[in-house]
Amino acid sequence: MKKILVLGSALFTLLQVSAQSQQPLNAMISPNPVRDYCEIRTSVPAEIRVMDLKGSVIIEQKEERFHDLEMTQLEEGIYFVYLIGREEVQTLRLVKASSAR
Repeated sequence: MKKILVLGSALFTLLQVSAQSQQPLNAMISPNPVRDYCEIRTSVPAEIRVMDLKGSVIIEQKEERFHDLEMTQLEEGIYFVYLIGREEVQTLRLVKASSAR
């Protein structure tokens, strides 16, 4: 019986610490629409995947808080940025404008 109480107590403490450490995945893309380069900033480290409208992964970067993306080779149009954090996934829309000025 004593082992169960200790295990239960340790589990409760672990869950309590885990619940307190959750921080929302706030993200910002700048500029949007983008011509050549953009920055993606997140409040917590997140992996990113940029996908076209067909669902193909165009750009993929490892888990970080700051991402610099080169978009010069992409066609103009709409892309989706999937931000994959440890506790949350977000989808943002990214618009690629024409590079010609």
